Amino acid sequence: MPKGWASWYAEAVAALNGDEQRLAEAWCRYLEDEWARGLKPTCPANAFQTVWDRHVTPLGQQSPVVAVPVDTSTDERRAWQLCLAALEAKGVRSVLPWLCQATPVGVVDGELVMRCPDAHFREAVVDEYADMLDEVACSVDLEGIRWVVEDQPAAASA
Repeated sequence: MPKGWASWYAEAVAALNGDEQRLAEAWCRYLEDEWARGLKPTCPANAFQTVWDRHVTPLGQQSPVVAVPVDTSTDERRAWQLCLAALEAKGVRSVLPWLCQATPVGVVDGELVMRCPDAHFREAVVDEYADMLDEVACSVDLEGIRWVVEDQPAAASA
């Protein structure tokens, strides 16, 4: 975390009346903004602290929270949909669209194998969400979730 992140985050959430979902949506819009990519400092988290309010959707324009649609044509895709539904039931919604960048590719030794779009995604998901996602996976009768990068074979360990 960047220096001062915790206090900034608390202030930003307070400014949004405790609505972390709006702050998470602002983060996603910020990451997609060409203008924001050119900001200095280049660390996105540091830069976001200075311009976050530019990316917050006004209350009147919020779209309703909708479950993230997932193809359920295979066993691993059905298992992933169950995990996402369990996260949503726990109230963890802001991260669902981001997690859907990963693709379920199989079930190996009881673990759901998820292919990540790149190493940075894998690192972030393992560092920030692995425990919660493994707990959710266990709640739907899996042993856990294994996160692999696209060029790694499905049997590679996380």
